[in-house]
Amino acid sequence: MKTLIIQGHPNTASFGQAVADAYQRGLRTHTGAENVREINLGIEDFDPVLRYGYRERMEPDQLIERSQADLAWADHLVIITPVWWTTFPSVLHGWFERVLTPGYAYRMNHSRPERLMQGKTASLIATSWAPGFYTRLIPNSPARLLRKHVLGICGIRLDKTHILGSMDGPKDTVERRIRFLEYVESSARKTGRR
Repeated sequence: MKTLIIQGHPNTASFGQAVADAYQRGLRTHTGAENVREINLGIEDFDPVLRYGYRERMEPDQLIERSQADLAWADHLVIITPVWWTTFPSVLHGWFERVLTPGYAYRMNHSRPERLMQGKTASLIATSWAPGFYTRLIPNSPARLLRKHVLGICGIRLDKTHILGSMDGPKDTVERRIRFLEYVESSARKTGRR
């Protein structure tokens, strides 16, 4: 399975980067390096602001073009992100806006979307200061936004969600983080076997 990993934390020294590394390690045990690609938004230089909405195209951007090519190539998308203010960091939100554009990822047919990315699947791996159960249950949780609106409108099916809540609180220990990284690596191995 060809997999594209999006590391959505703007800081490469974050735990999110450790999660992305663990996922890649697990995935590569069952797929070759040629079947795994990563876009690390913490090191990419691009403008995440959709300057003109969708009324006018922005100047060509190498990352956006590569992201669209990588997404077209991939069977499975893995989004790794922290949850800030109950949603994604602005850099990841901007990536969605600039990459999943009308005509590329979907097309509006009157009031219904024509889903141009049917057949692709996705996983969400998120960290949150709030408890994990709360992050799953809030009305506009990241998983719900992806499933119903962001990826769903494009035809990409969100099939797995992993959330590590209570980050930076009393429950957040080194051992707990290590267990989560082991869990992520194991989950990636299972994905790689598909």
